[in-house]
Amino acid sequence: MADETKSEIKQVAMELRDAAAAMNGFQRFVYNGTCMNPILMKGDYLLVQDARPEELLFGDIVVYRKQDQFVAHRFLCCRPGEDNALQIITKSDDRFEEDNPFHSDFLIGKVVEINKNGKKIKLYGGFKRIESYLIAAVSVAEAIIFEAMIEVKRKLFKNVKIKKTFRSKIEKMISMPKLLLLKWFILA
Repeated sequence: MADETKSEIKQVAMELRDAAAAMNGFQRFVYNGTCMNPILMKGDYLLVQDARPEELLFGDIVVYRKQDQFVAHRFLCCRPGEDNALQIITKSDDRFEEDNPFHSDFLIGKVVEINKNGKKIKLYGGFKRIESYLIAAVSVAEAIIFEAMIEVKRKLFKNVKIKKTFRSKIEKMISMPKLLLLKWFILA
């Protein structure tokens, strides 16, 4: 069989698999970002289960639409927004700031499985649920500490502009516990 025919057969098989998954409330995505490294790496396949906002738990990795792209970030909470529409708050693992809230209509679902080069990592239940919670908690704590350190520096040195090197050193120092936790999560 020619390589071109094998490729076409493989493509059709993947489309059928994805259609069957969608009928059962699941969708597949290929992760192309870097902001959730090392949990999600470029090229990882994500199995995303349909979910309503009230089904999400602190620390879940969710996928949502943002303009013409899909974003996978860590869920923090929901809150009422303008005209009482439910807003979802997320955060990437590599930044200190929360994302801008988005309307719950843009939620696709939560990641329940990551396929890393053929190795499937399930993200629900038991120990993996605890790991997701810990990563989110440490991520929020580091954001709070970072902002507090920047504020202290501003008050101590009111007329001195904060240099990128200082900011970078603070970010590295604060990020160490989370990086260790993330590496442990991947290796477990």
